[in-house]
Amino acid sequence: MGRKIFMIAGLLTASLGIAIFSELNQPLISVALTIASLGLGVFYLSSMAFLNEVVPNSLKGTISGAYYLFWGIGFFFGPIIIGQMTKSGSSLGYQLFSAFLLIEALILVFCSKEKANKEGQILP
Repeated sequence: MGRKIFMIAGLLTASLGIAIFSELNQPLISVALTIASLGLGVFYLSSMAFLNEVVPNSLKGTISGAYYLFWGIGFFFGPIIIGQMTKSGSSLGYQLFSAFLLIEALILVFCSKEKANKEGQILP
């Protein structure tokens, strides 16, 4: 099935869970965030595998290191930024994060079709 389908599905799942959780009450908040976490995990594994497939062997360590570097930066600063955006009680930070995930998924969908068309593959 390829790695991109899992990357796209993971991003869409995470986007949906993050977008709806702030409107819910317990225990549904836990369910929505569990679904979002599953989506992020699926994206993480498939994107790491995809990156290691598309780079030459000599750059696999470099790309993995860069991936983890930016993941760590986002892991540290992301909650701080979203926390500042939601200080007033709004869910703006979560909605923006959800929108960014959705946009990234859409970019992957359209880039996948464009590349497949250039390579002469038949698309559904």
